[in-house]
Amino acid sequence: MRRVRKQVERVLKDERVASYADPEARWGHQRREKPFFGYKMHLATDETGFVLAATVTAGNASDLEGAPALVEQARVQGLRPRRLVADKAYDATRLREDLVRQGIRPYIPQRTQRQRLPKQGFTYDKRRRQWICPEGHRSIGQSPHQRGGWLVYFSERACRGCPRAGRCLSRSQTRKVLYWHPGTEANRPRGLKRALRVRTVIERTFGEAKQWHGLGRSRYRGRERTAIQVLLTCLVLNAKKMARRLQDARGSGHGKRRAMEWAAA
Repeated sequence: MRRVRKQVERVLKDERVASYADPEARWGHQRREKPFFGYKMHLATDETGFVLAATVTAGNASDLEGAPALVEQARVQGLRPRRLVADKAYDATRLREDLVRQGIRPYIPQRTQRQRLPKQGFTYDKRRRQWICPEGHRSIGQSPHQRGGWLVYFSERACRGCPRAGRCLSRSQTRKVLYWHPGTEANRPRGLKRALRVRTVIERTFGEAKQWHGLGRSRYRGRERTAIQVLLTCLVLNAKKMARRLQDARGSGHGKRRAMEWAAA
């Protein structure tokens, strides 16, 4: 028995399990100073807050891991939103490209400062495929980055004698290295501010689910059981909204439903 238990403990340790009571739960962070233990709930709603799709991941999972499942759920149900707005946690070139291929315009804030390199004085020579620093030195090479994009290198000799070296290089650097992704500025339609106002509906949905329906805490162990709790809560939220819409339709004398254009995640 001891040998078996040691093997189990080794497997759990290798998988970075944080709890024997719930091996699927993980530590995550809503903010740096506020960690939590458990699972993440990912929702997609229309512009009125009606829940269209939901999925659950471990607490340490990236928001990007839940995005494809939400889009696929909406597609399977026959829903075809023309626009999707999400916060900057969903800002990834691959996700934006996938949405555009499906005919969905992505409205997602940029993680990094817009036009970061040009604002720092760097320019790109498309003909020679080189970056030029504010002092006129050209990059000498680039290598692929694990997140996509490229690491761009400048000459050590040029950086060593550069008057900007003290401000441009860190203490550990001997030459300037830039991170550049050609798709950073791609698939970013206009109207982001208006889209972010539409996105506030999903924050209200999260707030209602947590404050009035106990979804701020998982009642069960395991991701599948937690997903059942999330789905049942979403059914209740949608039922309440449907009841309100029926009441409003009777009061206004018509029950025509506006075609869905927006989805929020």
